[in-house]
Amino acid sequence: MNGSNIESTKGLNSLSLRVIAMIAMLGDHMWFTIVEGNDWLTYVGRIAFPIFAFLLVEGFYHSSNRGKYFSRLFIFAIFSELPFNLMVNGTFAYSKHQNVLWTLLIGLLVMMVIEIVRNKLDNVMVTGIVTIVVSYFGYYIATSSMVDYSGYGILTIVLFYTCYNLRYAWIGQLIGLIYINCFMLIGQTIPLHLFGNTFELPIQSFAILSLFFIWKYNKQLGPHNKYAQYSFYLFYPLHMLILAILVFYNVQLVF
Repeated sequence: MNGSNIESTKGLNSLSLRVIAMIAMLGDHMWFTIVEGNDWLTYVGRIAFPIFAFLLVEGFYHSSNRGKYFSRLFIFAIFSELPFNLMVNGTFAYSKHQNVLWTLLIGLLVMMVIEIVRNKLDNVMVTGIVTIVVSYFGYYIATSSMVDYSGYGILTIVLFYTCYNLRYAWIGQLIGLIYINCFMLIGQTIPLHLFGNTFELPIQSFAILSLFFIWKYNKQLGPHNKYAQYSFYLFYPLHMLILAILVFYNVQLVF
């Protein structure tokens, strides 16, 4: 084995990142449904979406057919809506909250539009303006349609998209995630006592820890085939359906 191959096996590949994000998401959903207390599960769960957003951008740049990529996300977003509604609200239909695949789908559409303009015009200033305008519309659509993470999810996707292949991408990613999760998407907080003072730490700030995994990415797919690819898509609706059933039968786990 030569040196370059040895180097490529270091870090985390796409498969490893996806599994980490799935485990974090599962823990968060378990905390929401069948595990009382154990708030650490939702703290860990905050790392899931940034990793999925990062992988969406990676998939966008490496997909051989972006139309099929979009169609696949669209189909599974529809397929996941019923399990999501059952898990979140215990009903077949719920208009006030939509599953996260719609967020990823809107983010993918935003990137596709920006990329079309970038390739046709090849003008940095125009591309920058279009990126801002299209991102705003994506933010508006995601917020008004009440998808998971709303417009802030779109901003996270655009953040990783605009930082892609930049020399100091990690700086932009760090600043961007801090701003989005600590100053925009605040939500619930926990008291933090330091030096005799009490600060309110946004739970969403734990999302920044996702960068420790993202920065370990080695740009490799890892073991990959069609069965593995679709199993990841199926995991999302199936685990929510199972949790919804457990909630229906009042099953509670104790850690």
